[in-house]
Amino acid sequence: MSIENLILGNVYTKKQLAVIFNEPNIEFVSSGISYQKAGTFLWPNLNQDFQNFRYNNVFDLERRTYEWDSQDSQDINHPKIQELINNEVPCLLFARMKPDRPYVYCGLITYREYLKHTHNPVHLSFNLLEIDDDPTGALQELYDWKPKDWKFKRNEWDKSEKSKPIWRDSKDQSYKKSVKKLNDALEIRSMEAAKKYYEDKGYDVRDVHHIPEPYHCDFLCTKKDDIRRVEVKGRKSFEGWKKIKLTYHEVKITEKQDVDYQCDLFILYDIKIGTDNENGEQLYRGVGGKVCLYEDYKPKEPFLRPIEYSFKLQWEDCKFIED
Repeated sequence: MSIENLILGNVYTKKQLAVIFNEPNIEFVSSGISYQKAGTFLWPNLNQDFQNFRYNNVFDLERRTYEWDSQDSQDINHPKIQELINNEVPCLLFARMKPDRPYVYCGLITYREYLKHTHNPVHLSFNLLEIDDDPTGALQELYDWKPKDWKFKRNEWDKSEKSKPIWRDSKDQSYKKSVKKLNDALEIRSMEAAKKYYEDKGYDVRDVHHIPEPYHCDFLCTKKDDIRRVEVKGRKSFEGWKKIKLTYHEVKITEKQDVDYQCDLFILYDIKIGTDNENGEQLYRGVGGKVCLYEDYKPKEPFLRPIEYSFKLQWEDCKFIED
């Protein structure tokens, strides 16, 4: 069991999460941040009463961000903060109002920017990759809560010097009609078609192509206990379904036998290309297309052929000859 088994807005105890992730130490985490095999977990209490002047942890749905103060021992150069900045590990947000409440799963988040001149703690802003547009119960309470001096603090943040923002919210680039590159038009059209296909089949479809770890696919589709990872390919040619390129991870995720999901390969081929002209610049958009669906695909020999290898040498196996 892993991230795929979490449901946005559901309430979890640390004991339950220890079972879900098969990491017993989660049950005994006492700090506001922990480092698990599955990624970095944030455990904030939003309403800290008398400590509220020290830590500023708050949702800003208007900007699709979560504001967070790190641990007192951390600044922007701390190795674990750098892991978040460089998106080296997934970051999961489990929040609650007060220490006597259970935690609410608030989704995957990615680093956006930090306030310069803040340290010990450093103030970070995160992209909210998952937002429930119709929240209820504990999740709605978290979304709605603001400290008493919220307006003042937000104005101060706006005036403060910040790092260059990193945008990783999938909705920033959501299904444009016309784009500058032909390959982008093919990808957008095929993603649009795949999303509609699985939604019509009753699946809840999450776009996870912008989250390399742990998914390594384009969509995560869930319907009760049915979990499917979907890799999407778009092709202009009528025979484009016959041969495609797969990355290392797109192959490896199909080999796992110890996880409860299937991998589907969704190919939209014979896509027609329309063109638009905007301020003298030619733009492309994908139209139509035919579907080739390979459910629970298993790319294997003799139909899988490597086109190159990446070989990582080990220092101890090599001789270094001096001039």
